[in-house]
Amino acid sequence: MDLAGIDQRLTDRQSMRCRQTEEALPVRTTDIEGALTVRTNHIGGALSVLTAGMEGALLVITAECAACDEKHGSSSPVTLDPYRSASPPSHGGGAAPHHGGLTMAPAHATYAITGATGRLGGRIARCLADAGIEQTLLARTPARAPRLAGATPAPGAYDDHEALVRALRETDRVLMVSAAESPDRLHAHRTFVDAAAEAGVAHLVYISFYAAAPEATFTLARDHWHTEQHIRASGIPFTFLRDNLYADFMPALVGADGAIRGPAGDGRAAVVAQDDIADAAVAVLRGPHPHAGRTYELTGPEALTLTDVARILTAVGGRPVSYVPETIEEAYASRAAFGAADWQLDAWVSTYTAIADGSLATVTTAIPDLTGHPAAPLEQVLRTASGPPAG
Repeated sequence: MDLAGIDQRLTDRQSMRCRQTEEALPVRTTDIEGALTVRTNHIGGALSVLTAGMEGALLVITAECAACDEKHGSSSPVTLDPYRSASPPSHGGGAAPHHGGLTMAPAHATYAITGATGRLGGRIARCLADAGIEQTLLARTPARAPRLAGATPAPGAYDDHEALVRALRETDRVLMVSAAESPDRLHAHRTFVDAAAEAGVAHLVYISFYAAAPEATFTLARDHWHTEQHIRASGIPFTFLRDNLYADFMPALVGADGAIRGPAGDGRAAVVAQDDIADAAVAVLRGPHPHAGRTYELTGPEALTLTDVARILTAVGGRPVSYVPETIEEAYASRAAFGAADWQLDAWVSTYTAIADGSLATVTTAIPDLTGHPAAPLEQVLRTASGPPAG
């Protein structure tokens, strides 16, 4: 349920009822620059609902009910949060009150972040800390979690169901960064999602992969699709952020001989900056309600061939880089020396074949739409990473 849905519900003049008197409280709405006001003709009572910007809260309610002489939320404002489903208490019961079956949750959202020991999750955690937001940092080894103001490290290995349930108990907003690549990654993801559902997580933001599908060319994108389906089936309100190939990792494609080798042909990829992905994730975490049930394909501002990537790497780094196309057979043969398992070889080679067949080529506006700033082009990402010139 989003703000527009609630507004429509009220506009349709469905009534809210006092649970003690069962008297209908007809309402009307006024929408002035985004503010939603609800008034009732309940005798001696007034019910006001305003949108709240702090921490992405959806609605803040204060109300007086003359029939039961109870000032709802009198000690402090409460947040109307459609993601909560506690049983409705009677007036004066001490728990958050209900009118019309809508549940009012605590005003201050709680956050949990996974992957904070890595670059992407770490940046998201730092952004939240810089904004003064308290958070739990889930980690297999909590001692490795970054030391941030308001951040509490907690055990949170993806395969430890009980520890996850304890750490996530009734957490409002959770960032789920995909686990490290492994043959059992999907099992780990499902364990995490099941724990989040049992713990009562209110909204899950999952970092998925661009164009995830059950038969995706890039083999690891299939795990992401199955993870998405498990999240959907869990009933947890979610947002999927499907990122394209990381622009930050393009230098890692270059071999010792200065060549990028792979069966990508003349295909293109709309590579995206990790910083932009992080900004998008923070935006959704801080205001998740408009993004519930949405999937965003995150890309950079342009789709590049590997020849383009080599040219940009040369211009920024000053070292000649070239792209040397391989056949699929040559790609497997050239990587066999690393002794990797078959699933890993498939993942490496299919990175290039996904570029070749156009799976990663479409550019979207999701980054600017979510963050309010343009997506960074590859050259900017590389120059930022390399820092200012010496001298």
